[in-house]
Amino acid sequence: MPATPDARPPPRLATPKRTTLGVCAMAKKTQSKPMREILSRLPGDAFEVVIFEESVILEAAVEAWPVVECLIAFHSAGFPLDKAIQYAKLRKPFVVNDLRRQHLLRDRRLVYATLARAGVPTPRHVCVNRDRDVEQTIEESDDAIVVDGVKIEKPFVEKPVDSDDHNIRVYYPTSAGGGCKRLFRKVGNQSSKYEPDLHSIRREGSYLYEEFVDTQGTDVKVYSVGPYYGHAEARKSPTLDGVVLRGADGKELRYPVILSWVEKDVAFKIYHAFRQTVCGFDILRTHDGACLVCDVNGWSFVKKSRKYYDDCAALLAAILRGRDGRIVDMRPPPREVPPSPPKLLGRPPSPSPLAPSRRELRCVIAVVRHGDRTPKRKLKVKTAHPLIVQIHRDKCKTPKKEVKLKESKDLRAFSSTLKAILLKDDVDAFRKIREVLKSHKLDDEEELLGGVFFSGCKLQLKPLKWEDDATTEVQVVLKWGGVLTELGAQHATALGAHFRRHMYPTTGGQGLLRLHATFRHDLKIRTSDEGRVMKTGAAFTKGLLELEGEISPILVSLIHRGRSDVHMLDRAGNHEAQELLALSKAHVSRCFQVDVELRGPDSDDEDAASSDSKFAQRRRFVAPDGPDSVLRALRDLGNPLRALRDLYDEMSAFIDKVSLRPCTELLYMGESFGVWLDSWKCIRKEFYDDKEYDLSKIPEIFDKLRFDARHNALTLNFDAGFNILVKKASTLSQAVAPLEFGSAAEPRRQAAWHVSRALLDKISFDLRTARGDTEDSGLHFQLDDHPEHLADSEIKSHWRAVRSRLYFTSESHLHALLDALRLNEHGTESVVDDAGRRWLSAVPELSYLSHVVFRLWEDTSFDTNAEGRYSVEVQVSPGTPFVPLEASDEAPPTLPLHSFARVSSAALERYLGGTHGVNSEENVARARALYEGLADSLEACAGGGVLRGVARLKV
Repeated sequence: MPATPDARPPPRLATPKRTTLGVCAMAKKTQSKPMREILSRLPGDAFEVVIFEESVILEAAVEAWPVVECLIAFHSAGFPLDKAIQYAKLRKPFVVNDLRRQHLLRDRRLVYATLARAGVPTPRHVCVNRDRDVEQTIEESDDAIVVDGVKIEKPFVEKPVDSDDHNIRVYYPTSAGGGCKRLFRKVGNQSSKYEPDLHSIRREGSYLYEEFVDTQGTDVKVYSVGPYYGHAEARKSPTLDGVVLRGADGKELRYPVILSWVEKDVAFKIYHAFRQTVCGFDILRTHDGACLVCDVNGWSFVKKSRKYYDDCAALLAAILRGRDGRIVDMRPPPREVPPSPPKLLGRPPSPSPLAPSRRELRCVIAVVRHGDRTPKRKLKVKTAHPLIVQIHRDKCKTPKKEVKLKESKDLRAFSSTLKAILLKDDVDAFRKIREVLKSHKLDDEEELLGGVFFSGCKLQLKPLKWEDDATTEVQVVLKWGGVLTELGAQHATALGAHFRRHMYPTTGGQGLLRLHATFRHDLKIRTSDEGRVMKTGAAFTKGLLELEGEISPILVSLIHRGRSDVHMLDRAGNHEAQELLALSKAHVSRCFQVDVELRGPDSDDEDAASSDSKFAQRRRFVAPDGPDSVLRALRDLGNPLRALRDLYDEMSAFIDKVSLRPCTELLYMGESFGVWLDSWKCIRKEFYDDKEYDLSKIPEIFDKLRFDARHNALTLNFDAGFNILVKKASTLSQAVAPLEFGSAAEPRRQAAWHVSRALLDKISFDLRTARGDTEDSGLHFQLDDHPEHLADSEIKSHWRAVRSRLYFTSESHLHALLDALRLNEHGTESVVDDAGRRWLSAVPELSYLSHVVFRLWEDTSFDTNAEGRYSVEVQVSPGTPFVPLEASDEAPPTLPLHSFARVSSAALERYLGGTHGVNSEENVARARALYEGLADSLEACAGGGVLRGVARLKV
């Protein structure tokens, strides 16, 4: 009986044919965990993965290679790329990464040329092509290289043109300390090494030289899949300190960051330029938000990201399915992910006693004075010697123009000229100039490796006489000094570590390091262009971020000093501010040349700041509004003119005494005893010229004494007379130095607002940005807080971010900032409490590393728009106290902070944003009249006892 239709078995469906996907690469790549993670995620019912054995790739003919429909093949060390191209031509599989264009990736010159054609920005660069039959002109100086007329200034990067050669070097300018950083493949936890004595470029092989780009010490690696997908990870740059940060699993710590639309467009262009479906490339994010591509690697692996593995496998599957020309969706498929944790709710309590659980630190701003420095030195000599005059003629076509020598080759040549002169004539000044050059490794006999010691050594040839358009006599001026000492660098590093432990509400400072490592710390460090200030910032940053090694790479990588920074942090101000400061100096100079008693029999127990005695009134003719420290110093001086004479006499006795027992040992930084003694004789002559005393030299005298006490005391074996000299100079400096910035409150306030205006505006902007009230982009590197990324990185408080701005400057700017805060205009809102004002008025000196700190806190117990939600705490430190120390001392002085003010952020910003009456054209005239009246009153008290030759308020 025939079977009924319902009894028939169901038809058998044909099993869909699986696509064969060949993976042709070196075994180290095909067997790596990332490759296995990606391949294991491809649908097993759709793809059959065929791994080409390494022995087959290297030894067998391409005809014997497995036959596949799709091919993943990419170059790495030892891979026969040309054989892979032959195989693709023979079997014609669908190639995921274009093989012929992988040849472009092997030459960095071709990579940059391809990027330029695609419209992708790259660092400015030049090529030295020694492997090609071309003629090139190459010139090298201390701080630059010129190739065929194109100049690249240090810092610059030297890259071998061979992309497989990772022996890259970064050369640093002499202003940052010189030397170079050698980069190499990771060896343990080391990825680079600083070479302080390696200054010259390599002379064999072909290299690409490109400008070093300031990226805040961070590298960004982008991993793209197709034209529309990119995964980015950031890590600490190897140019920083060369120490590789690793997690518990031993892998280098990298964290996902968000790409901008500009960077996504770059990924799109790179895909079409190189036709590498899976591709890695390196981008440099500049401080102003630009994006530059510095390397394209081809097939690259993300080391640890499940989300990337899922996305990459899904996109590869879609691309392989669409290889017949069908349009496919190039985006990863949506997947269900756990919801993101709330951004600003449920914050864990902070363990710091300074920040209760309801408060969250939002911003830290610090303005810091530079550390301990060497005194500024100068030697002058007039000469008509033909060899010296000839140097001026050779360097300058115009006989009336000054010549400056800064390059090490020019200074060594000048030293060689002096040597030739000294063989015939023993000219004492020439011999001492040569001694200075030799102490700075600028002598022709020194064994140099192509660079100079970071000394700020400069030589000038100023024409004095000329005949028939030819110079006949010049003045040689050698200037040096003013550089950060080793002790100053040690103290700055210790201060940075102190900040890490105490300024951020985390135990032991580890929280700040984790914030910074995970790109939730928006840090920028800005300095003026003075070497000692830049090096102080770098040494401080070394301690703050717990970095290792020398500070030159840190300076170049993290310290920013643009034009706006120089304007903001150098002593400037407009013409009116300079006139106000000059009037104050002239007033103090005039008052100190008066033979008058400022301390009477009723002064022993009086409070110098509040006394109403006639002697206190005289002191107020010098400093009518204090500060208290100046009034006390004036009281201690007694008679200002007598105090100046005593200082001069004591200094002369000191110079005469040390002259009788010359020292044969070299002093600090290789200085000879003769040069050191001449510097003291020179400043003595400048201090008093038989007519009047130059009060501007008093702080300089005290700085020299402090320097010698710290660095030369053991070598020169000073006696008790030195301590007496130090005491007299210290008291005079405490009375004179603060008054250089204004002797009366109103002119001082006006000058302060002029000088610190740009810095005050920047601080106000920083506070508003930290509150979210500006359009600033905020974090330079923004953490990608996708839940799957967070799960892989184990970041808990991904919403926490802190903005830090560190500004390093000179003493004058710090005085101006504090004066602007404490000397508020009558009727304006005050931001400083009385206790803080009294404390600051009593501080005798803002010493090295003195600093002001602003910390912005958010109190979530207030409503969002309440003024009390954001508050600012202002703290001040007077810096390192003067204690006679040797440079070898390991324990730096403590730097206590005093709470100066605690106000709402809105109140502080209103105050900083005010005009405070600084634009009045009558300010200078009123200040002149005020100072003349005060000085006239003081001279009247003296009954005619005024040093002859003192003019009235010279400006």
